[in-house]
Amino acid sequence: PAHAVTRVLCALCDRPLTATSANFSGQPASNDPRDVEASLGSGIDMLVDAGRTAGGPASTIVDVTGDDALLIRAGSVPWEDVRTCLCRG
Repeated sequence: PAHAVTRVLCALCDRPLTATSANFSGQPASNDPRDVEASLGSGIDMLVDAGRTAGGPASTIVDVTGDDALLIRAGSVPWEDVRTCLCRG
């Protein structure tokens, strides 16, 4: 990960970590922990506040549970790049 706190958490857990965007589906993403707490606070167990994040384009989401990969949401990784990687496997 690009964030130093996330790298430390991964090292302490001795395994990769994953997370969803800190927003409800269809709502804009936030890079400010205060906004996340205001919108999701009652529904989360813990919030690690390491300050504002750099932000950036949304993640590309792909459903690979079926025979063919399906693009759920276009994002930072172009669909053609995803398809190229899937073909290599």
